[in-house]
Amino acid sequence: MLVAAANVVTALFCAAHPIPLGGDSFDLRLIPFLLSFIYGSPLSGVAVAAAVLIYQYVAGPSQFIFMAAAYGFLTLICWVVSAKAGKTLFATRYFYPVLLTCLCFGALSGLSFALPRHLPAPSHSPIWLNFAFVLALHIALMLLIALIHTHIRANEVLTRKLIRSEKLNVLSELAAAVAHEIRNPMTVARGFMQLLSRSEVGEEKKRTYTQMVIEEIDRAEKIITDYLSFARPQAVHVEPLDLRDAVHKAMQLIGPYAAARGVELHSAAAQTPMPLLADEDRLVQGLVNVCKHGIDAMPEGGSLRLKFVSDPNFVVLEVSDEGAGMSEEVISRLGTPFYAMDTEGTGLSMMVAYRIVESLGGHVDVRSARGKGSTFTISLPRQRP
Repeated sequence: MLVAAANVVTALFCAAHPIPLGGDSFDLRLIPFLLSFIYGSPLSGVAVAAAVLIYQYVAGPSQFIFMAAAYGFLTLICWVVSAKAGKTLFATRYFYPVLLTCLCFGALSGLSFALPRHLPAPSHSPIWLNFAFVLALHIALMLLIALIHTHIRANEVLTRKLIRSEKLNVLSELAAAVAHEIRNPMTVARGFMQLLSRSEVGEEKKRTYTQMVIEEIDRAEKIITDYLSFARPQAVHVEPLDLRDAVHKAMQLIGPYAAARGVELHSAAAQTPMPLLADEDRLVQGLVNVCKHGIDAMPEGGSLRLKFVSDPNFVVLEVSDEGAGMSEEVISRLGTPFYAMDTEGTGLSMMVAYRIVESLGGHVDVRSARGKGSTFTISLPRQRP
């Protein structure tokens, strides 16, 4: 349908804008007619022929009989050629368009002699010279269109291959990284289990080894949880909520983690509501991940500050730490799979946070300087009353 509609419009435009030639004129309506058979279907070619004949009947009734006979004959030729040999000839890309063009011009030349009374008045220049020029122009244009179409198709195939290759690369990297991250705690846990199986191990060591096995299993579970959070589809269950409430819950969850690492949490109260539409659980999870990143950036302790910023279109939260800061290269890699600032992390936590914010129509901006800490600015669309 799209090919037929485009070629109908093109054919009517060509018919309405003839090109003067040696006291006579010609137009390029035959080209969209041929393109309908070559790159569309016989029905689209019939649609173009019908549109051209309707236009001819309205604009020039004196030529209608000749045009009806011509396009009826041309439609039959193109239908037979495209049905019998189209697929084989189309494989050559260029021979098929040239063949149809020459066949159609040959048919038009024969009809011109068979129905001379329906032709326009003789032109001032030799008729065969005009015919040769128009034929050469049509062949050149058809070859140009075939060349452009070939390049477009080749680019589409190449683009699909690149996209598929990129997806496979990302999948293989994720699979390899997850397998590597899980293998480490599993290897450690297996080693301690082997030690526990020995009879000479004392009760004190058994308790120590058992605790280490549990910690390693918890670590593996966290890796799997982070991976599933990343792979989970975007939030679909959204409801009205206040960003202040989500931040309060996130601070309660991250509080013990911060206290254990000597980090103080500070939150500046917002005087006005911060309404938005979001999945509260996922939003809280994203905020916790960002806060945890700031806490991990201060191994010697410090302060993590959360500040609400007024904006007419967004609800904005700034999370600032007093860590060592990050370079531009590190900032550009934040939110990518398995890139972590610390050696113990998987890098999925920040990617999950970025994904959650983006799924809610928001964005994360990062400002950082060496020795001055970092600030994460989380902007989410404000709910309109």
